[in-house]
Amino acid sequence: MIKNISVDEVTIITLSLAFSCGVAANELQTLNSNQSFSGLVFNPNAQVKEYGDFGVSFAQGRPWLDEVQGLDSIKVSFGLIEGLEAHGSIVTYDYNSNCFKTGCGGIRDLSLSLKYQVPNFWGNENLDFALGMQDVGGAANKLMTNFAVADYTFNALPLRVSAGFGQSEERLMGVLDGPFGGFEYQPFDFVQLVGEYDSVEFNSSIKVFTPDDLLPNDITASLSYQIYSGHESDGSSVWSAALSMPLITEYSRSRDYAKNNMTLMDRLVVEQNKAQQASISSLVSALKNEGFVNVQVGVSNDKVVVALENRRYNHNQVDGLGVALGIVSSHLGQNAAQDIGAASDQFELVMLANQKPVVSVLSDANCYQSFVNGSAVCDDIQFITRDLPERLDMVDWKTERVNSGTLDSQIVLSPMVRHGFATEYGVYDYSFAMSSNLYTYLWSGAAIDVRHILPLAESDDFEEGGYFEDSAYENEIERAMVHQFFRLPYVDIANQVSLGLVKSDYIGARSESAWFSESGNHELGLEMSYFQHQDEKDKNGYANPDRQTFLTRYTFSMPEWDWQFNATAGEFWKGDVGAKFTTSHWFEDIEVSASYQVTKFNDTDEEQFVTVSVKLPLTPWRDMSPGVIQVRGNEAYDFNVTTRVGNDTNYLAAGQGDELVMDNSMLRRYFNRGRYGQEYFEQNKLRIRNAYLRYLGTQLN
Repeated sequence: MIKNISVDEVTIITLSLAFSCGVAANELQTLNSNQSFSGLVFNPNAQVKEYGDFGVSFAQGRPWLDEVQGLDSIKVSFGLIEGLEAHGSIVTYDYNSNCFKTGCGGIRDLSLSLKYQVPNFWGNENLDFALGMQDVGGAANKLMTNFAVADYTFNALPLRVSAGFGQSEERLMGVLDGPFGGFEYQPFDFVQLVGEYDSVEFNSSIKVFTPDDLLPNDITASLSYQIYSGHESDGSSVWSAALSMPLITEYSRSRDYAKNNMTLMDRLVVEQNKAQQASISSLVSALKNEGFVNVQVGVSNDKVVVALENRRYNHNQVDGLGVALGIVSSHLGQNAAQDIGAASDQFELVMLANQKPVVSVLSDANCYQSFVNGSAVCDDIQFITRDLPERLDMVDWKTERVNSGTLDSQIVLSPMVRHGFATEYGVYDYSFAMSSNLYTYLWSGAAIDVRHILPLAESDDFEEGGYFEDSAYENEIERAMVHQFFRLPYVDIANQVSLGLVKSDYIGARSESAWFSESGNHELGLEMSYFQHQDEKDKNGYANPDRQTFLTRYTFSMPEWDWQFNATAGEFWKGDVGAKFTTSHWFEDIEVSASYQVTKFNDTDEEQFVTVSVKLPLTPWRDMSPGVIQVRGNEAYDFNVTTRVGNDTNYLAAGQGDELVMDNSMLRRYFNRGRYGQEYFEQNKLRIRNAYLRYLGTQLN
């Protein structure tokens, strides 16, 4: 803290330095504050993170009690939907102390914060309004702040001014408890100078950040350092460092994807020109060489039908669909059609999963070639998800099944972690392991599923004698099951029955059922299971209870918004009964979700929890070609944090609302993690097209 110059002198010096640099016509960056929202130093502005942007930051220095203390803030942030940013943060003074024994030395808090920019209906694009809440809901709120803020961005100057009104906890020493305001001035495309009045005192900081296109994948790095504050301080510096990147790329929905890559476009022309001379055998060879399995070609109603299975593009099945459609269209001309007696340019591609049909695409070869080329919009693309077995029964197959995947295996490697965030036992306690999941394909719809857990590391509270000892991973086979998938005739209900060992000690059976509307917007599901513990009593002599679940599910999907809502109700794994509601937002293949659950046991009161989860692919976009053994990563690794809400205390709980989560559930293996139906495929036609272009790009490397 600078104490030997006045606030007025600092303000004059700051502004003089800024304007002496010259005015640059730069778009003002939206950067992090040292609190849990984007903004200045301690103040918010009315800006929010762009939809699909993800950020992570570390900051030191926050208002607490009667001074600005050297508290550390670890924060992740998302632009969840247009106009809404969400921040999850840990604020702590001490990292390792057991607060019950030695005290925490100060605050240790896990919190969620939201800021929403009001849609601009007043017509002035320079003026923005936002509403926000810091430390939303939960129990033992220590950093609660509510605010409303407006800002104005000047056209002639790279300057944004803001003003607002807030209400905050007494422990935040009056910061944002009343009127506040500030400015952000950006003389260059890598520097911001900010000054603010935070309802109590004046602060100013300098922020530096990387210009656009300097770092790969549109990543932005920033660093902020406070150069003045009128607050009393414990002597610590106030600073922050952050990284931000978009989770949505042009590949998923851009019509101009790869348009400026002339080498790639030349390769596309070469591939498309193959169609006139290609034969059915060359088509089958091309699909086989790219790693598609169970490839077969036939004729139905004078059109060519190609059936195949994708085990290589595991982020999203639409990528495998797109690559296959591109290869088919570049090999299916008049010559190939005549080879097998087809009388039209129409073709049908049937995508399989473990030899079971899951989606069919009807199109015209010439039309689809124009669509891939980007020269025309092809309206002759139809997605079908109903009565697929019956459609296959009508096909007169002209080739034998090539590259059979029967008895082939996948080994799926994935990290695993059980953790405690910002508890009284530590900022982060963990048990870390590596899972190896062997999945072997048997006959149609059947598979063997065995998962082994190998512990790698754990914190002291997960070690013997620690509070979390019973939750630590052990070296063991944690799951061994046989799955069988089938469809019920006439009603088009999908089912998977699983028998065997789960959660290391329980033997029994599980049944999953799902019905999708034709559009895919609605899905109804039912899960039933019953498992018995291998040992009658635990190590303390108490009887090990049987486990059973009976859960009904409803999912509403809006693929045009990349959004899903799920409601689950019934009896959960540990016997508690209640409901869970989940909202999920998809950023390409990364799923960010928030769940609210309320459940109770027979002899207890209701308990409420909120869980924030991120599921992301930990495997390449194009995995190794499948064969007898295919090694790949987890396409949907789940990292989540849970906290209690609706209670005055936030003590640790024994995990109500637990479900029997399986990597090889029916939705993951057959229905693309629930991203399914005609409307989903229609909304992702450009991604289907661009997947083929991306595949061609891999051939150029």
